[in-house]
Amino acid sequence: MSNIQDPNSVLFIVGPTASGKSGLAIQIAHDIEKDGQKALIISADSRQIYIDLDIITAKEQARPKPYLSQNLLLEPFNIQNVPHFLIDIIEPTQSFTLFDFQELAQSIIDKYIGKYKIIIAGGTGLYVDSLINNYKIPQNQTIDSKVRDSIESDYQKLLIDYSKEEANILMHKKLQTFDLERSQKIDPQNIYSVLRELEVIAQTGKTKDKISNKAKPEFNYDIIYICPDRQKLYDRINKRVVQMFEIGLEQEAKQVLNTYDSNLPSISSIGYPEFLKFKNNQISKEELISSIQQNTRKYAKRQFTWFNRYLEDPKCIQVPDPKKFSLQSL
Repeated sequence: MSNIQDPNSVLFIVGPTASGKSGLAIQIAHDIEKDGQKALIISADSRQIYIDLDIITAKEQARPKPYLSQNLLLEPFNIQNVPHFLIDIIEPTQSFTLFDFQELAQSIIDKYIGKYKIIIAGGTGLYVDSLINNYKIPQNQTIDSKVRDSIESDYQKLLIDYSKEEANILMHKKLQTFDLERSQKIDPQNIYSVLRELEVIAQTGKTKDKISNKAKPEFNYDIIYICPDRQKLYDRINKRVVQMFEIGLEQEAKQVLNTYDSNLPSISSIGYPEFLKFKNNQISKEELISSIQQNTRKYAKRQFTWFNRYLEDPKCIQVPDPKKFSLQSL
């Protein structure tokens, strides 16, 4: 294990949702700054990139209004006196690809490495992998429009006989038949990602992660994997969802669903499909809360599966409880 405080080494903090990644990243940044160094945090969260999706994505803090400026994509803002990048950077209507994340994150690393301690914290495994494995991702993985139309047509036909949630599950099961391992890393209700995977398979015969060449990263790195007791994490998830409602999640969701198309990729992740059913009087308030809790627990389980691979990396340390972690303990 190299020196975590070394400004020439990037520190990744990964783990399942609600495990305490953001809090630990800020704590370490403050500890490093006490020693006279500067630190910054890059978010590796595929939902916190969107403005207006605040409570549902468990942001430590949303970017103050007005959100957008010409150079916002690389403009940090302070959370607890630590510069944060790649939070609240685009509208929910805008597209943001794995290539976009990798390019932006790498440009920040190139600009600040050696001057700041760079901490990358988040639970989107593919984002983290794209940097650690230095994926060589084609900027434009063009999909034949006929292929895309065919896959989309299959999905639309399902929507005639099934609810959106059921249709999403059926398309996800179709993905499972091609690549079970890859399908386990994708939320069945993230229909955009499911359809995209099916499109790539139909055209290339491979899933997206298998057509991305890997290479040695352009920087040294360390990994802290927050891996709490599962039952304790699931209990924390349940409590956090309740707390989200207490601080205004229902009002936020109503505003988002009234403002944006519910079929947008940004609105397809956990929370909004459930709220849409509640809005349409298909489920009760109690069922709404319970379904968000259940789907979040399932998502956390998939994250455990993804990040457990990092335990084989000699640069990775496992932290069961981030509240008990300190740099001095290493």
